[in-house]
Amino acid sequence: MKQRIEYLIKKYRFFQLFYKIVVGSFIKFIGLFVRLDNKMILFTGQAGMINDSALSIYNYIKEKPEYKSYKLIWGVKNPKLYPDHNVVKIDTLKYFKTALKAKYWVATVNIERGLNFKKRKTVYLLTWHGIPIKTIGNAAKGRKDYNFSKINYFVVSSEYEVPIYIRDFKVKGKSIIRTGMPRNDDLYHKKGIEEIMEIKKNLGIDIHKKIILYAPTWRESTDYGKNYNIDIPVNFKKWEEELGDEYVLLLRAHPYTKDILNVEFNNFIMDASNYPNVNNLLQICDVLITDYSGIFFDALPLSIRTLFFPYDLDEYKKNRGIYLNYNEVFKELICIDENDIIDKIKTEEAYDYSILSKFKNEYLTYGGNATQECVELLFREERK
Repeated sequence: MKQRIEYLIKKYRFFQLFYKIVVGSFIKFIGLFVRLDNKMILFTGQAGMINDSALSIYNYIKEKPEYKSYKLIWGVKNPKLYPDHNVVKIDTLKYFKTALKAKYWVATVNIERGLNFKKRKTVYLLTWHGIPIKTIGNAAKGRKDYNFSKINYFVVSSEYEVPIYIRDFKVKGKSIIRTGMPRNDDLYHKKGIEEIMEIKKNLGIDIHKKIILYAPTWRESTDYGKNYNIDIPVNFKKWEEELGDEYVLLLRAHPYTKDILNVEFNNFIMDASNYPNVNNLLQICDVLITDYSGIFFDALPLSIRTLFFPYDLDEYKKNRGIYLNYNEVFKELICIDENDIIDKIKTEEAYDYSILSKFKNEYLTYGGNATQECVELLFREERK
């Protein structure tokens, strides 16, 4: 039921207005009676999990003795999954009270849950969770309700993103911080052979096999929010026959994807959707396949051979929207079908890695020390 309600709020203006006016006013009223705690930090990750750049910042703060007096709290969808953390279930009255009380907010998505109740003295750092290829915020169909104008710090990795966030999230230009995403800091340092072998062993992968990481982005629900499934139009048995002697395929679905249809997992094709550290997967992979996901930009520091498989490009443009001239920008990396994918994987020597350097120069200008920079900004006023 909750999933259906979220879908209606996302897609229909009437539900958006009702939610914002009625629920938002109620939370603001409660806030009049909740005192700000200057030593409390509320974190939220992507899809209600403990993950992403918020986790990088959390780990950094937790390890530094100068922050030992701070109370660190996570807003999560399923508190039972995190018995070792101080958590509160999102979308509950307790969650909103916690948000009203915390002096510091660190989020990868909107910590206010689509509402607007931030107090003037609350310091809000939003890292977001990927450099956008697909349209986001008020550019997405049915959305005109995004307003991040009260956010103190909003992370970008390049100048490409700046006008998008200002226009489609209503972020103020003075709030933009050019640090790169904290979650990507360790991708600027390639792991050694022993570390890579250890990750493979932990995943149950033959250490002698090369890795294909297939990470498609999520598709919108076609049944009014009941399911968010993905049905990839390929024959993975054929992939196994052609590539199985040399490669293992890790399929990494987006956190919002509920089910991967028509896939039988085995020793060749493995489900890596719930593996907690996507950076480890990028560190060990030899080939990355994606479509409209920002994971392409995340992987650029590692110079991974990347291919694009936009099997539903026209439909995706129509239903979701894409910022870039996709066919033109990514033309040298696009595969038209699975035969093309297999051929390009087999002919590694034909891959032009200089293309990746060009993308990095344009779309990944900042990064490498983002976590420290973000933490220093978060507590900048306190240090004065």
